[in-house]
Amino acid sequence: MNRHALQQVARRTFGSSARRQVDNKVPQKQKVFQEDNGLPIHLKGGAADAVLYRTTMALTVLGAEEGGGAQYELRSEQEEELSSEQEEELSSEQEEELRSEQQVELRSEQQEELSSEQEEELSSEQEEELRSEQEEVLRRAGYVVYELLQAAFPKKS
Repeated sequence: MNRHALQQVARRTFGSSARRQVDNKVPQKQKVFQEDNGLPIHLKGGAADAVLYRTTMALTVLGAEEGGGAQYELRSEQEEELSSEQEEELSSEQEEELRSEQQVELRSEQQEELSSEQEEELSSEQEEELRSEQEEVLRRAGYVVYELLQAAFPKKS
């Protein structure tokens, strides 16, 4: 008998005769969400929606702050890792550039001091040599500036 009673309870629980009537709340919800009360749609659900919205905004702000802080720390570490070898290399290149510039300036001054007679005597080979040295100095200066910019602002990988 115990088995028979269990079968009857199971039939009642899972059978169609034991169904409860559930109210259809969709029309009521539609009225609430279609009202023009000045609230955005994501807040019309009530207090639960407001809590979810504010929590989401707070987590978004905190996440952005953490991401920015981590990015700042990584950038700082990369800048600190600029080795002394790179700094020495840059300084030696700068010294070489300065020496080259000084030589060009000295030659320019010497050229200005030459009298008009001496200028005529200056061969075209010397003029060409002087021009090529000036071009070389300008090329080196551009390279050094490029290297300094690369060291100051490394590419993101």
